[in-house]
Amino acid sequence: MCSLTYGQNITNNWQFESIKNSSNNQSVLISEADFLKLKDNTFEYQLAAKNNLKAKGDYIL
Repeated sequence: MCSLTYGQNITNNWQFESIKNSSNNQSVLISEADFLKLKDNTFEYQLAAKNNLKAKGDYIL
């Protein structure tokens, strides 16, 4: 049996470069403490500029 999978692995700890609104303007200031973690169909992120907003949950691709 042979199985081939195409695509990218998005599981990682990511750092934000920018967060922009629909007008392509920066809408949130980014800090080195901000992050997005993706692992096993779960996500978690934190944004310092939004009073250390934290969120986590599940995602499906």
